[in-house]
Amino acid sequence: RHGLVKALEEYVNKTYGLYDLEISLEYEGEWELTKDEEINIYRIVQEIIHNTIKHAKASKLSIQLKRDQDKLYLITTDDGVGFDYDRQSTKNIGLGLFNLQSRAEILNAKFSLKSETGRGTRFIFEIPVK
Repeated sequence: RHGLVKALEEYVNKTYGLYDLEISLEYEGEWELTKDEEINIYRIVQEIIHNTIKHAKASKLSIQLKRDQDKLYLITTDDGVGFDYDRQSTKNIGLGLFNLQSRAEILNAKFSLKSETGRGTRFIFEIPVK
């Protein structure tokens, strides 16, 4: 209704106090997105928050949206238990990771993650914008 940032703020505020997870949301720059792009980014953030609560055992999650020239960066970082992505992906990629990859493709975004057992997880989406 009121754009991506407002929707994310509402979602983060709604989860506050329900779980033992402190979520920070930071954003800088301006960007123009279609409604579909906004919805896909919102769903990515929802999935990451859900996965962080369900699997990461994290106490903190940072969500950042940053504009740099013709790219919008969505970067999330948690202080959870992390996981071995290579090992996990050879066994069976989880539905959550599959959903993130699918939404990145829809957005024509570059998607990467860095995770180590015991060191948390960082997701980076590099989304082309106008």
